[in-house]
Amino acid sequence: MIMISRFFLCAVAVLLIGITPSFAEGAQGYAVVNVDRVMMTSKAAKSIEKQLKSKSEEYSKEFSKHERELRQSQEKLIEENRALGQDASESKVKNFENKRKDFEKKMLETQQLFQKRRSSLSKAVNVANTKLQKEMFQTVADIAEEEQYRIVFDRKSVVIVEEALDITDRVIKDLDKTIPEIKLDIKK
Repeated sequence: MIMISRFFLCAVAVLLIGITPSFAEGAQGYAVVNVDRVMMTSKAAKSIEKQLKSKSEEYSKEFSKHERELRQSQEKLIEENRALGQDASESKVKNFENKRKDFEKKMLETQQLFQKRRSSLSKAVNVANTKLQKEMFQTVADIAEEEQYRIVFDRKSVVIVEEALDITDRVIKDLDKTIPEIKLDIKK
């Protein structure tokens, strides 16, 4: 039994030794790219992030102003409601109800505006990221054709890889030349 196991191990070792040179020759046909790193550190990715941050801050300031105004209107309504009392005339009650309805309408409009802005910003970022991803894949394809790589793997799919096979830095460099910025097209 031990003799058969040693024979089997020797046969596998001889086979592997015979295969190793041909595998090493073909290793140049493979490359690895860290897609996440490209999508986060390229100039275009940074431009998208910068625009997103700027618009988010702009919207935050705008909605803080709306929130302040709504809070002030609500406080006025509460005071007017207290001042009405039970002996208030029908016209005063009607006037108060109209103000309350106007307040609720403004609040609903503000919520809808917030949702619309958030949605349009999200869509714009998704469109920009899709464009960046397409450009990145084209850059990877161009490098693969130039270097005659048969397969390019995403770094997430590879457990161990020789550093020389990682083309991420070159992809970023080439992508930065091709498309240094992507503008967010935010629909109003």
